[in-house]
Amino acid sequence: MKARLLRMTPISAPLHGRLTNVVLKFRVATDRTGAVSCAHSLSGHPLLTGSALESIKGWKFKATDHAMVGTLILLLSATKDGLRTTVQSGTPILSR
Repeated sequence: MKARLLRMTPISAPLHGRLTNVVLKFRVATDRTGAVSCAHSLSGHPLLTGSALESIKGWKFKATDHAMVGTLILLLSATKDGLRTTVQSGTPILSR
């Protein structure tokens, strides 16, 4: 079963003016309500992973009848309006 992301808290990155495309990878677990219960960085720029982790902890996924865990890959891109976060497809948060 694939989890559906319902709400994203924006990521604020200290270096967003100099970013082109940065990939960050996280291991994320959700509880039955869809709230993120645990998240840690697997790879990415060390100056960005901390602020991204804080953001991810506020994300909300669709509630399920069991906890879920998976890998989350994010692409951060600088735009003239600020930082854009894209969740890469093909990296679902799956049932345990």
